[in-house]
Amino acid sequence: MDKPFRLDMIPSNWILIWFILFYYKILKYNPKLALLLASIINIIQIFVMIYFNNSFINIFILCLLVLFVKLVPLWLLRKTKYEMKQVLYVFVFSILYTVWLYINGETLYSFCDKAYNETKHNRSFGPVIPFVYNFFKDYH
Repeated sequence: MDKPFRLDMIPSNWILIWFILFYYKILKYNPKLALLLASIINIIQIFVMIYFNNSFINIFILCLLVLFVKLVPLWLLRKTKYEMKQVLYVFVFSILYTVWLYINGETLYSFCDKAYNETKHNRSFGPVIPFVYNFFKDYH
């Protein structure tokens, strides 16, 4: 891959913004289900990274990101009620995200394929892990 995906191409960032807007009562649509599904995907991603013997630092940084971007928000939403409408919200979110990928010259398949191949070759496909890695490397 020539360059990592931009921040707006990573669905976790969209879900984090959704959580913030819901938490501060700007949106009324609960992102709990999206956070749960994204957490499951990230846990699978961590196991794939371990399977392909990715560097410890990349796995560690992803674990920290999952903790702060997914698990802490899930914990903060633990007392919110689950409603069947959340399935519809996640469906609409998925459509909007897929349209955004298409507008930017990607498909959901190509995004997943690139993410898988980058993980397989111990390369980060998003901008966050290299940023965190370089930040700590500069202060080591």
